[in-house]
Parts: sequence; C-alpha cells; structure tokens
Amino acid sequence: MNRRVVGALLLWLGATSGCNVQKNLWQAGIPGVKTPLVVTRSVPLAGYLQVDLVGSGLHLDTFTPANEDCAAVMRPEGSVDYVANGPYGLFQRGDQTCDAIGLGSLREWRDRRPSQTNVVMVPRAQADYKIYYQDARQVLLRGRFPLGGLLGFSGLDDTIAIVPNVAVCQKPIQSSVASMQYYQNGENPLVLLSGDGECPITALLQPLPGSAVQRR
Repeated sequence: MNRRVVGALLLWLGATSGCNVQKNLWQAGIPGVKTPLVVTRSVPLAGYLQVDLVGSGLHLDTFTPANEDCAAVMRPEGSVDYVANGPYGLFQRGDQTCDAIGLGSLREWRDRRPSQTNVVMVPRAQADYKIYYQDARQVLLRGRFPLGGLLGFSGLDDTIAIVPNVAVCQKPIQSSVASMQYYQNGENPLVLLSGDGECPITALLQPLPGSAVQRR
C-alpha cells in the first residue's frame, strides 16, 4: 500500500473515529501504522509476559516472551506503540521493540477480520492437548487447536491455548481432548465444549523456542 493511500486512510479514520481513534487505528491493521497504547499490567506467566494495554475505546490483552527487551518495552504505566507488522504485531518504546507471540483479546481479533463464515452450522473441530502449565487462575494447554486459523493464528499443530481455571473448564482440561467451537458473534469466539457448558479460550500462543512439549 503506497503512502498516499495510507495517508488518506489515516485521515478518514481520524475524521470518523470520534473518541475511538486508537481502536480504529488498531482494527484497520494497516502494515507499519502505529497505535499508541498504555501498559496497565505486565506479569510473568510460564516464560511469557501477560500484558494488558489500553487506548481510546480499546482494551487489549497480549503476550510476549519474558526476555529483557520485552520487559523493558512492556513496563507498566508506560506508553508504547503497537505496530501492525507480522502475524500478531509488535510493540515499540523508543528504539526498543518486542514481538507479540500470539493472540489475546480474541473477540477483538475476530472483530478485526472479515466474517469468516456465512454457513448456518457453527464451525467445530476436535482439539487434543496436554496441560502445559496451570495456576489458580488459568491453565495453559498445549496441542492442536484447529479453529485458531479463523482468527488469523498460525502454527495450529503446536499451539498453547489458555483457559480459565474454573468449574466449567475442568472436564476439558482433564480430558486432553474436546470439541472446539467457533462463534462469529458473541463474547467468546473460541470455546471447548463439555457436558457442563462452554469453556472459553482466552488466548492462543506460539510455544516458546526450546520449550518442552508437556509441563505440569
């Protein structure tokens, strides 16, 4: 996309966004375009940083490697730029950058993309996995989650999916296999099905280089 077209798009977004300038910039996904955000929380999680960011009309959860560069970029209460680059984007603070390593805020990522299905039936596939890590709040499952591609996620044969450590998720967590379902509308784009209801998938991550296939 040439600079003239990008400039026209940015002018249009600025004129039509109202109070949601940052949200509309992010949703546009124009390669190289920066969206200013503020880091509100950054905590370690099994070799990752789990980061919350906010902007005008936008609240994003994201994940990065827990290395020194990303820790510096994702420092809480600091301002960063989200740059639409690569499959999940990167974050920049001054001359330091940090690549996102997957998708949090799955509803935002779904709504950023064109409708992925016009069929009556809800897309469903079998997911199989093992527990990679768990704590009192959430569980990381590692394996195959085939419907992640509907959100733009890559690496579907080796994926880490995060689910909340709550009652409705206990059966799929312990079963190591479950039906996975995708919703084009609603709060939770991806869920694992159990007899007790629907267990929401809250994030999809690429495994860290050199990480073991299974971890408890």
